[in-house]
Amino acid sequence: MASYVICQLKTKGLAPVAMINIRSEPIVAVGAIISGIPLVDRVTEEILQVESATVVVEVDADRELVRVSELIG
Repeated sequence: MASYVICQLKTKGLAPVAMINIRSEPIVAVGAIISGIPLVDRVTEEILQVESATVVVEVDADRELVRVSELIG
């Protein structure tokens, strides 16, 4: 079911540009792959604690990296 939902979101232009998970269920990973959405799995919980609007989160799924940066100015 989740794979289908992710694919439908992509089709409607409502899907996330990337997904960051502490632990992805296989069905979610398949949905991301089919939809062409970069997915980084098994990140630390601290990365998901970002609450500031002045933070940029960059995902490099090929290198399995997530970068969190504060905006300056």
